Amino acid sequence: MKHYFNTLNVSRLTLIVIAFLTYSSVSAQNWFQVGTGTNDDVRAFTVYNNSLVAGGSFTNSGAINANHIARWDGTSWVADFGLGLNDDVYALTVYNGDLIAAGKFTTTGGGYPVNRIAKWNGTSWLPLGTGMNADIRALTVYNNQLFAGGYFTVAGGNNLIYIAKWNGTNWSEVGPIGLNSMVYALTVFNGALIAGGEFTTAGGINAKRIAKWDGANWQPLGQGFANNAAVYALTVQNSTLFAGGDFTVSGSSPVNYIAKWDGLNWIPLGSGMNERVYSLCSSGNELFATGNFSLADATSAYRIARWNGTNWQPLGSGLNDAGYALCNFNGGIYVGGAFTNVGGILTAYYIARWSTITEVTGQTSAPEKFKLYQNYPNPFNPVTKISFDIPKASDVSLTIYDSQGKEVKSYNYGKLSAGSYSKFFDGNGFSSGVYFYRINAGDFSQTNKMMLIK
Repeated sequence: MKHYFNTLNVSRLTLIVIAFLTYSSVSAQNWFQVGTGTNDDVRAFTVYNNSLVAGGSFTNSGAINANHIARWDGTSWVADFGLGLNDDVYALTVYNGDLIAAGKFTTTGGGYPVNRIAKWNGTSWLPLGTGMNADIRALTVYNNQLFAGGYFTVAGGNNLIYIAKWNGTNWSEVGPIGLNSMVYALTVFNGALIAGGEFTTAGGINAKRIAKWDGANWQPLGQGFANNAAVYALTVQNSTLFAGGDFTVSGSSPVNYIAKWDGLNWIPLGSGMNERVYSLCSSGNELFATGNFSLADATSAYRIARWNGTNWQPLGSGLNDAGYALCNFNGGIYVGGAFTNVGGILTAYYIARWSTITEVTGQTSAPEKFKLYQNYPNPFNPVTKISFDIPKASDVSLTIYDSQGKEVKSYNYGKLSAGSYSKFFDGNGFSSGVYFYRINAGDFSQTNKMMLIK
């Protein structure tokens, strides 16, 4: 009997093999180490002077001394914050051009008193008044003032319970009554300060675990969250407020550990999680959550997941221990926590980066011009690689369109440094046919065609 494959079948077989090998490597390529990591938990992030700043329980980062705070410049760890601080950092932000750190510490690494909060002016750590008498857990900037929330009952020598504001000179109250228990999260939404925590009253009125301050008064947000609960995380994405924490009910509605505010009520995101959410951040149209959960939408998602507006999706095999902090920086999602392994295979001590794009290493100089390459393989099933060059730092987005010109997927990477990048596009869930992919980088744009064959 004569056996043969015709040319079409051989081509399809080759395509399937290439696609399978490509797809099997996607999960591993999405998780990346951040140098050699740190030697203990990472609890907080912010972006300062175009670098990622991490704070936490660690005393070393990238094998260099870094007492509870260090800077990642995109390539290596830099300990340029003097001698650091003497205890844990739980919150970071930038105020009036200075880096602000807050947490459990009471002195700088050199022994100078800075009770739970300090600013780095580029040369040294300085106190903000006499600081607080107990831990600070959250920071944000609202109406040109710095707001701090936490466990404290005294700030700047005054009785300021659980929340206070700094005007650059003094600490003062946020309303005459304030909150009746701890604050764990702060953000700004629709022109108001939003606070989340364990409190049940704000300004003397009922406000279960979450409230807003409009500059003059405290107000509840709907029915808040039921008793024996807490809000640990707040973020705003596309003009929507999201809350995460240790809650399962709002009013009589189930909202398992994460919810969004529609202006009147708290709405669930799918079936939510099965355990606590500690941090939230967004990238384009996707919301990222980390914490101590193992399920999202009843699907395995170990301690980190993303919400695309309809469903929760895992990030590979996730983390092997809790995640405490998230930050969107240079086109990647950085996660800090208590973990030492990500994706099930990659050792990553307490910090890691998730990205759908990969920067090509080993280059000796930046590309000469902007360029979008033809995807490979093409045709493809179901995964293909899209590569592009960026000769200078630019805000970059990549958009996929169907043959009718309808947008079917978009990726907003924010500002990327000069370099060559690649991104794996997964065509699962898409029908066979012609698609177009378009890059926008600063003033540059280019569109190429690709074909999905199933």
